[in-house]
Amino acid sequence: MGNHIMTKLETLNKYFGYSSFRPAQETLIDAQLSGRDVFRVMPTREGKKAIWGVYQNILQEKDKKSRESATKGVALTLLFWYNFCVKKLNTIKIMAQEC
Repeated sequence: MGNHIMTKLETLNKYFGYSSFRPAQETLIDAQLSGRDVFRVMPTREGKKAIWGVYQNILQEKDKKSRESATKGVALTLLFWYNFCVKKLNTIKIMAQEC
């Protein structure tokens, strides 16, 4: 691979197995990579992990290729599990009633 730094799409495909981004994912990654502050509230299963993962993997590759850090900012990802947990509990309750 030499000095090749994977593109966002190559990184998404290699680490997550997807061939395209969901709406807004690529825009958020671009904003992060350009050093801008980013804030977006996203519902469960909207691809937060892929946004964070692609961004972090690209930064790590850039850091390996350069003596200077690729970015001087901070990335913060908040995962809200409340709705996910409520849905799972409701499913368990329904399954228990069926037994």
